[in-house]
Amino acid sequence: MKGISAVLATVLIVVITVAIIGMYFGFARGLFGTVTTAGNQEVGGVTASIEKRVEITAATCNTNGITFTVKATGTADVAKTDFNVFVNETMLTASTTGLNALVAGASEQATTTPVTGTFAKGTYTLKVDAPAGAVTQTVTCP
Repeated sequence: MKGISAVLATVLIVVITVAIIGMYFGFARGLFGTVTTAGNQEVGGVTASIEKRVEITAATCNTNGITFTVKATGTADVAKTDFNVFVNETMLTASTTGLNALVAGASEQATTTPVTGTFAKGTYTLKVDAPAGAVTQTVTCP
């Protein structure tokens, strides 16, 4: 019988095995490299959001509006577009609050104006929503 020698058959098996391992390594390296990059980007985005914390340090009310002070307590600046202000779950626009961007550690005073008319006597919930989460304070209008 004629065929290939045992040495040549062994060499062919080793070459095919090495080629398969190389292909698998290339595939796995690309797959895990993509997963690692996406994970790092996600962690960076979450960290940036956590660094943009705020708190309401004061709030008073009269019929013309609710005047409040917001302080950036995180380590990053908070842009004007990062804020949402709500009174009793009604979102107010930035133009109705006058709230500007905050440098980390700084405070800003703003006044909400009623959507229509004036603030009637009663209790209102003021909420400032920032990337690190929302903060609320109850305000009573005399």
